[in-house]
Amino acid sequence: MNWTVIRVAFIYLPVLAASLAAAAGYGSYDSATGIFTPNAIDVHAVAERVRDYGAILASGVASLAAWKGWGRK
Repeated sequence: MNWTVIRVAFIYLPVLAASLAAAAGYGSYDSATGIFTPNAIDVHAVAERVRDYGAILASGVASLAAWKGWGRK
């Protein structure tokens, strides 16, 4: 395999992704050691978001099904 592709895939792209995640505020990246430390995640808040957006999506699908007549014989 081409060493340039390997270098880009396994070194440059993960470093770029970690740097962008740190810039977006999802953690901190130490370029000297190459370690990315993500911030703590509030699981309760994530569950609430999933519940809220799931309810919105479900009501939208139900409205579409009623409008299209899905479920009729």
